[in-house]
Amino acid sequence: MRLHVLDRDTAEYYETVHLVLVDDDMLLVITGGGTGGHIYPALSVAERIRERNPSSRVFYIGSSSGPEAKLAEEYGFEFKGLRLRGFGGSFYKTTSALSLFAIGTVSTLRFFRKTKPDCVFSTGGYASAPACFASWLMRIPLVLHEMNVKPGMVTKYFSKRADVVTVAFEETGGMISARRVVRTGIPVREEIENLRDQDVRKKKKSEGLIEFELDEERKTLLVFGGSQGADSLNRALWETDRMSPTPSLQILHLTGVRGYDENKVSNVSCFFEERNIVYRALPYTEKMDLALACADLCLCRAGAASVYELLVAGVPALLVPLPHAKDAHQKYNAQLLKEYGVAEVVMEDEQGAKKAFEVSLELLARGGKLSEMQKAIDRMRTPPAAVKVVELIEKLCAESKK
Repeated sequence: MRLHVLDRDTAEYYETVHLVLVDDDMLLVITGGGTGGHIYPALSVAERIRERNPSSRVFYIGSSSGPEAKLAEEYGFEFKGLRLRGFGGSFYKTTSALSLFAIGTVSTLRFFRKTKPDCVFSTGGYASAPACFASWLMRIPLVLHEMNVKPGMVTKYFSKRADVVTVAFEETGGMISARRVVRTGIPVREEIENLRDQDVRKKKKSEGLIEFELDEERKTLLVFGGSQGADSLNRALWETDRMSPTPSLQILHLTGVRGYDENKVSNVSCFFEERNIVYRALPYTEKMDLALACADLCLCRAGAASVYELLVAGVPALLVPLPHAKDAHQKYNAQLLKEYGVAEVVMEDEQGAKKAFEVSLELLARGGKLSEMQKAIDRMRTPPAAVKVVELIEKLCAESKK
């Protein structure tokens, strides 16, 4: 084995400065960050690599101020944090972002020269740009993953330079120029992937009913806004004032850590209780597999990773795309999923989120519509995406060592 330690000037931009490598083992760099949507697919691939070849080394490069640092540590992967910021905004912010990108790229180049990774796998986001650029400069195999229907900036720029671009939706392939495009779906966490098995799903549902104190005889509406929460969806529930008693309904509401308000939760709990509706609110849960196993319908945003987890878990959705998302990614995701028949869509305006809540109640009352959506989900499912991505990575690594 050999121990690589970053230079002092390089270490200024990294949170961790040590990495032990075994000479003959595969070394994979995963990168991507900003939100859980970019991070969880990357970690899902890294976990499969570790399972298939425990002697392989995997480390994560991302923003030192992003959530990827904490998540990588929780999953047991060594993390290299770069000081970065997103592009856009004022001239000063853009200049600052470019400067940090340049410094981060130089630091990553130095690191790559010492560690000699076999492959770089990126799930996008501005935090992945330095590692992608460094891999191209050093001719290290690069695999990009695009989870949105409309490709993001990193995918657009590096698709011509990548060895393979994996996509969630076939429609994405026509929007990029790449040597090779493979539709894999989106890698999801293993505990959610396991919900494909109906026996596992039943077991997880039983655990979820206990975990969240839900009633087995009621239909469950799961409401969440992704890793960052969604204020408008929270307000749609907390400010509702027109509901008839609905004894067959229960609501599991994940508000987001920043959106949780004890007073509002207490008030709306009383409101729903008076109407014979079970209401459970949490800031966040690490047991998303249990929440999905309990859900008959999900009311949520249209972030690609979140909605793909719904598809894998077999949960129909009512989507409310984030109205001001960059490049309208969520709008394109939602529209395509509606065309496939696996989701309904309500666009957000002044009353959009409240309307979406009302429509979700109507869908739960119309069991036939939910059954149609469920059948459409079954037709759209792909084999486990993480395994397909890992096979591509392993093949590229083997070829690069010849």
